Amino acid sequence: RLFSPLAGETLPCDASGLYLGGGYPEVFADRLSCRAELLEEIRCKSREGMPIYAECGGFMFLCKGLCAVGSGREYPMAGCFDMHVQMSERLKSLGYREITLARDTIIGRKGDVLRGHEFHYSSLKDSGTGCASDVYTVTGRAGQAISLKGYQVHNTLGSYFHIHFGSNEKCAEHFVEACRQFRDHRCHRKN
Repeated sequence: RLFSPLAGETLPCDASGLYLGGGYPEVFADRLSCRAELLEEIRCKSREGMPIYAECGGFMFLCKGLCAVGSGREYPMAGCFDMHVQMSERLKSLGYREITLARDTIIGRKGDVLRGHEFHYSSLKDSGTGCASDVYTVTGRAGQAISLKGYQVHNTLGSYFHIHFGSNEKCAEHFVEACRQFRDHRCHRKN
């Protein structure tokens, strides 16, 4: 089910997972940072172990804060990842990527290969204490190693990597199964 952080909505009460795709949170940083109830709700769901997958703009939204270009103003974000995002006027990275999962995650098993791309005008200001940053290895189109990282805390996985879900159909199936398991575990606890 769709929901919009900008429309004043909270997470659907029966949500068993969350996918936050790419976008431009820097354009809406002021409005997003004012959604304190939603930001806290997402942070709590992350701590509870709800499967949350976020790429690029969605990943930035899950970091602790987003620092704007020019003004230097920092906008609070969800804080699932203990990192701050610094916007830039210059492109930081662009290209096709191939990742190999180095561990089991909510999007696949260790050894699974996924393809996609990376495109962003921001960088991380700190290394992200309290989360794993060795979730996958990355190569570019020509096979060269790339410094792009995937970050995981609880069942929350985020990165600047945009998955092409058609590159590995099992990726989406794995995420849905992780959500199903979370739902079943939550229902079991209630009974």
